[in-house]
Amino acid sequence: LRVEAESADAAAAAGSVNARMATALARAKATAGVDARTLGYSTQQIVEKGQPARWRAVQTLSLESADFGALSALVSRLQASDGLLLSGLQFALANATRRKAEDQLIQDAIKAWQQRAQQAAQGFGFQGWRVGRVAIQTNDYGQAQPMLMRAQAAPFGSGAPVAAEAGTTDVTVTVSGDAILEPPNLPTR
Repeated sequence: LRVEAESADAAAAAGSVNARMATALARAKATAGVDARTLGYSTQQIVEKGQPARWRAVQTLSLESADFGALSALVSRLQASDGLLLSGLQFALANATRRKAEDQLIQDAIKAWQQRAQQAAQGFGFQGWRVGRVAIQTNDYGQAQPMLMRAQAAPFGSGAPVAAEAGTTDVTVTVSGDAILEPPNLPTR
């Protein structure tokens, strides 16, 4: 979310943003299960032909939560009571959830790789096989690929809650490697 203010005086615009952000940040920090942090802050002069110069100050507030209900209620309250504007809403798979899914998929992928190696050994008429080089790769980029939904700012005081639905995220694991085939026992002479 973001707070914006315009004024003929830069200090007045910044003061308005600072006060509103402090209130919003306090509300966010008081909401259980929601992590809040401020992001960018900018003040710029706006000059339009035939108009007096004015200043615009903007600061951004980032909220994260696994509790959609609490987050939605907080966003709605910040929009209605504090006049914050919703810039965007993103969903991402939590790191712990991704890691748990990857751990299970790794075990499944290793078993599938072992079965293929055994089938290959049998198909080529070899007695067995042993593991050579193996690589395990996940799609863990450090952060899940988010699904982004742009939302328009609700009119102040509308009271309508922010609608949010997460959807799905793919988690991929690849196991590849070399299976070294063991020749059949040869008769001794």
